[in-house]
Amino acid sequence: MSGLGSSGERVLRRAIVILVCLICLCAAVAPGPALSSEPHVRPLPRPADLGRADRRCTDDGALCITLANYVPDICRAIETSAAETGLNTGFFARLIWRESLFDAGAVSPAGAQGIAQFMPATAALRGLSDPFNPAEALRASARYLAELGETYGNVGLAAAAYNAGEARLEDFLARGRRLPLETRIYVLGITGYSATDWRDDPPEDWDLALSDTEAFTSSCQALARNRSFSGFRDPMAARPWAVIVAANPERLIAETRLAEIRERSELVSASRTDIRRMRLPAKHGTQWVAQIGADDRREADRLCGRLRSGGVGCIVLRN
Repeated sequence: MSGLGSSGERVLRRAIVILVCLICLCAAVAPGPALSSEPHVRPLPRPADLGRADRRCTDDGALCITLANYVPDICRAIETSAAETGLNTGFFARLIWRESLFDAGAVSPAGAQGIAQFMPATAALRGLSDPFNPAEALRASARYLAELGETYGNVGLAAAAYNAGEARLEDFLARGRRLPLETRIYVLGITGYSATDWRDDPPEDWDLALSDTEAFTSSCQALARNRSFSGFRDPMAARPWAVIVAANPERLIAETRLAEIRERSELVSASRTDIRRMRLPAKHGTQWVAQIGADDRREADRLCGRLRSGGVGCIVLRN
């Protein structure tokens, strides 16, 4: 070891530290019996034209949205996604219009992204890798809203949870805490009833059709007849440095670990996290990693130090 010199020893020590951290990260998210017992399902091959710049499709190719036929494609995707999940089509269209005016590239001041306005953390939890892909985002949104409807009993409370978050809605239901003004306006604007109505005396004969006289397709397209859409937006690029808090070859396990970390770390919960594929030192193949981005090494090291002091393991690597 003496032949390495001080510089060589520092490099070797750093490599050993990174290796140990990686082992700890991946070991912490090793699949348990319930996960490992699930059969591996090979995904269907992607159609050859899914990567075209003028269209965005679901992974299975069942839904595609093109720039040339944008509004009709959006309306068809809304109708199909609602039908797949048992969601009321008029409700779903009204909610998506309220969220983004059907704009696949929309970004809110709070950081919500895409046509369905997923926050990055929620998108990761829902398995949505690109919130700016409207075909995938609409499918994920319909599934999420259908689950919220089953959990809370009606579309009004599902809309409230979608906007304010499930924790705030549960405070409203269990403790009578007031929902944010934005959410109260949101629910009333979409459904015609207040969140309090949906909680205390849910309407039975509600009708959220877009038109009393026209079919869904024509009434949906009429909503956006004066809107123009020039192009699709790519997923937000990764920041130069990554503070990695979880890693695993299986995306589901990395996401599960990230969700667990969020529950015990306010810092992680308040940070924008991304799930990405990366090659990690001393690991075979690529890994799914949960990372918090940073603009430079100093910022990343400082953030990782704060996480470690709070009991969250992490490593810093360049993206």
